[in-house]
Amino acid sequence: MRQQMLWSALVALIVSILTVGTFHLFFTSKAGQAVRVEHVNGTPSKSTLYTLDAQGNPVPLDFTKTAEQVMDAVVHIRSTRTGSRRQAEDPLAQAPDIFDFFFGPERGMPGPNSGQPSVGEGSGVIISEDGYIVTNNHVIEGADDLEVTFHDNRSYKARLVGTDPNT
Repeated sequence: MRQQMLWSALVALIVSILTVGTFHLFFTSKAGQAVRVEHVNGTPSKSTLYTLDAQGNPVPLDFTKTAEQVMDAVVHIRSTRTGSRRQAEDPLAQAPDIFDFFFGPERGMPGPNSGQPSVGEGSGVIISEDGYIVTNNHVIEGADDLEVTFHDNRSYKARLVGTDPNT
């Protein structure tokens, strides 16, 4: 029994030494191959992502220029759905509401069968010069009314051209 424990301890020691050696071989930086950034202008590297500039110096990653270039293409979408339309399109909307069972039908909150409009919001991206916008299907699904607002607060009514629920 004692001999078996000694062999186990010896095997564990050898495996540990091989593991530490392999880690140092593959994951430690060698001179000239990796840049280790500890601080740039007093900012700890834990909270900032870095990239290399044209001269190869590490600089904080900044999306400001990219955001300024694409800001005109990003829109806010507000979709309004009436309960009656959702009820006609969604067979599950005709099922009894579980909250009605526990709290009664007059609990003060509009449900999917109440006939009161519900409002959904999301973002979209303009993909063509003639105004086509793409967004997630759940933002516009079952919408009766669509309103698109640009970053400069201009708002327009939109028309649904098509959907693709699977993608």
